[in-house]
Amino acid sequence: MDYEGIYRKSGGAAQMRAIQIAFEQGDTIDLKDPDEINDVAAITSVLKQYFRELPDPLLTYDVYQEFIESIAMQADQTKTDKFISLMNQLPKANYDTLKLLMQHLHRVKGRSSENLMTTKNLAMVFAPTLMRDRDSSRDFLDMSYKNATMDFVIDRAFEIFV
Repeated sequence: MDYEGIYRKSGGAAQMRAIQIAFEQGDTIDLKDPDEINDVAAITSVLKQYFRELPDPLLTYDVYQEFIESIAMQADQTKTDKFISLMNQLPKANYDTLKLLMQHLHRVKGRSSENLMTTKNLAMVFAPTLMRDRDSSRDFLDMSYKNATMDFVIDRAFEIFV
């Protein structure tokens, strides 16, 4: 959690590939063993790549537009309630995964004085990974809305995911 640039820096290709192969083959890999994996960025890069390659993003296509529209609401309890409602529309696996990830990222931003990953930085990294429109041409147009959405969810992770 104190690794500078965690989630922003790219990992080494060899260790990333070793992690990917182990997971693809169902092999056990000890990510805490410094003799096996000593590149934190390789682990975080593989995680981001996994989410990026999902056929339907964690924040699914079905609720994407509602998130984009809801981010413009005034930041109060009504907005938080709207985000809770939207999260509850996600498939259980997506919801559970997002809950763990967002609460983890909330803790990461709590250590931003060490890792230099503010909520804004984390949102910029994860928004394009977790949110996509079916029409890929919208990705650039919606970037600020996606970043704001991720920023809001990371910042209020423990309110949104109860």
